[in-house]
Amino acid sequence: MKKIFIIVISLMIMHSAAFAGTTAPVFTDPDKPIEEEAGRTFYIFIKANPTTGYGWQLAKPIDEDLIKLVGSEYLPPDTDLVGAPGIEKWTFAAIRSGEATIVLKYVRPWEKDTSPGDVREFTVVIR
Repeated sequence: MKKIFIIVISLMIMHSAAFAGTTAPVFTDPDKPIEEEAGRTFYIFIKANPTTGYGWQLAKPIDEDLIKLVGSEYLPPDTDLVGAPGIEKWTFAAIRSGEATIVLKYVRPWEKDTSPGDVREFTVVIR
């Protein structure tokens, strides 16, 4: 019970630290469409743990007429707990009105013939 409590508290701290200072909208749930205005920046935050060798990658090209990938970075957890997951922060810019899809896959880059550990598909509606 004590171990579960520590993990839950660690995840709460990690998430609050990752969101701190973020001014653009943050999206984490692929089941909810991302609705954004053209000309604005938005973030997708996804739990990640590079100590396992896994990282998030685009699973297919994005529609660059509608969305621009600005960059991605790993935000480590705010804990000393070995092996604790952090968050990958993906930054996108909405270019013009339309609907697009962002598909991310959680893979070990050197494992070429292996299925991803996870796949997340985000629908983006730009007004």
